[in-house]
Amino acid sequence: MRVDPGVNPASGGDPPLRLDRPPPRPDATGMTHESPDQIHSRVEPRLETTGMSCHAGRVLDMSGSGMRVLVPWKTAPRVGDVETYVFGEGPEEIQLLATVRWVRPAGRMHKRAEVGVEFVGITPPKRDALRRFAATGVASGLGDETERVRVEYPDLYKLFGLSPYASQEDIRRAYHKLAKYCHPDRSQDPDAPTRFAELQKAYSILRDRELRSRYDERLAAEQRRAA
Repeated sequence: MRVDPGVNPASGGDPPLRLDRPPPRPDATGMTHESPDQIHSRVEPRLETTGMSCHAGRVLDMSGSGMRVLVPWKTAPRVGDVETYVFGEGPEEIQLLATVRWVRPAGRMHKRAEVGVEFVGITPPKRDALRRFAATGVASGLGDETERVRVEYPDLYKLFGLSPYASQEDIRRAYHKLAKYCHPDRSQDPDAPTRFAELQKAYSILRDRELRSRYDERLAAEQRRAA
């Protein structure tokens, strides 16, 4: 995924939203879709992931930029949702923020859904590690279990050092402060592009009152479930 370095936080202006295309509208069934061209827009080779699963469902295939997951219809996420995917275990685990790009029904009875996710701010080393992981399932600490991918709901407020009760102005100030620090043009940290892209994605959600409200509802639900 290309990280856009054109946003200049020092200018004081807000960055453009990081959605490359507008979210699709739900159909009569309530499920959201994208066109076949959008669904198959991944240009990198897809690697089959036989036997790879997570608690949310089964990983159908993966590439260096995204993956497809088969999940129960009732628990399918919505287009635009953000999730954290953790591949493998131990000190060499790969953790990536991802955006749900499309959702479509799977099977005749529509009891399951295919979900396409796109990784946010992935760096070349992580892309190579993902390709290797998709091809071999090898990562530090992996055993014989098939559940090799963990899905977590990220607390975007923690990226900014804030609580869910932060005001819009608090979020704006925190974003511009952190974005100046980790902008790829300024920081020598090899993880700066990923960090910057994650901040942009988080801010694009929290700065929008409607998206923030929807995010807050799911965050609260996930926290209650984990309690």
